[in-house]
Amino acid sequence: MQEGGKRMKYSTRFSDAIHIVVFIAAGGSDGDLSSAAIAKSLNKNQTQVRQIMAQLKRHHILDSVPGHVCPQLVKDPAELDLATIYQAVDGGDLLHFNNETNTECRIGEGMPDALDLIFGQVQRAALAKLATYSIRDVLNQLDLSLLNFPPEKQET
Repeated sequence: MQEGGKRMKYSTRFSDAIHIVVFIAAGGSDGDLSSAAIAKSLNKNQTQVRQIMAQLKRHHILDSVPGHVCPQLVKDPAELDLATIYQAVDGGDLLHFNNETNTECRIGEGMPDALDLIFGQVQRAALAKLATYSIRDVLNQLDLSLLNFPPEKQET
């Protein structure tokens, strides 16, 4: 996306948080669950990984003990939906509009209110859809076995 010849910035915190949670649920890279291993997988630095992990811990998604390399999910991956992760690490609006439009222009004055209604509906729909996907769904897409959680119970 271009705006005024400059590349627009966007956050990857949500996808990074999913990556971190999936990495932990799958048992890491050869069992290594350190922030260094996660950072290497994400191609990010360890500080960024630790910041996201701290947010996930504050929202009761991860549990860890300082000084020990053994983070774990608080819930089974099948019970952990993507909307919960989004709200833990980003939580803001998905879509943004210009709040500095010209209020002396009839269109400029009304545009924020008009878009607020539409964008609010899109936000609610997106969060509702994200809530239908779990970390287990992501693991299944990657075809990874769960090493930190037992498989779903099969009724016989």
